Amino acid sequence: MNYGKISAALFFIIFCFAATAQTIDNPFTITQNTFTELNLKHHSFADDKEGNQYKVINSTIEKGLLIKVNDEWKKHGKYFRYTSGKLTQENSYNSGKKHGKEIRYFSDGQKNWEYEYSEDIKNGPFKIIYQKNGQICQEGTYKNGKKDGEEIYRYETGIKKQVKTYQNGKVIRAAQYNSEGVKISDNTYN
Repeated sequence: MNYGKISAALFFIIFCFAATAQTIDNPFTITQNTFTELNLKHHSFADDKEGNQYKVINSTIEKGLLIKVNDEWKKHGKYFRYTSGKLTQENSYNSGKKHGKEIRYFSDGQKNWEYEYSEDIKNGPFKIIYQKNGQICQEGTYKNGKKDGEEIYRYETGIKKQVKTYQNGKVIRAAQYNSEGVKISDNTYN
């Protein structure tokens, strides 16, 4: 067996791999343009300044980075999904778990809804938006995966339609309003 040729081939492969890896600043601050700006090709590799290695996903339906966790590639950092060439979803992941803001878009590019996540659990404010006029139709807060505090539903005009108050995921109060914003009922629950 010719170990010299094997060593030379191995060196060449490692050299080529090292020469083609791109460096990214932070996987959580990348944008859709980062992939073009750094010429990140699908299934190529990139490194960050801390020495982490990422597998690049850059296709017509998704763009993002994968990090190896326990011998499995998991989504990490900002991740973008597309339908018919248009951005439809934007997420942040931490080692495969949703962590940070998730935004969905209508086909015209306008926001549809956004939620906050912490380690794959809804945690923080959310809002859902009417497509026709961009008005928020529902907003509230999650705490550790359960609705908490006031959740407000609105008519397309922006006037309050209903306000529910949650405590640890359970409705403790609900008020209804007519289309002029006049309260028509207010109920408290045990």
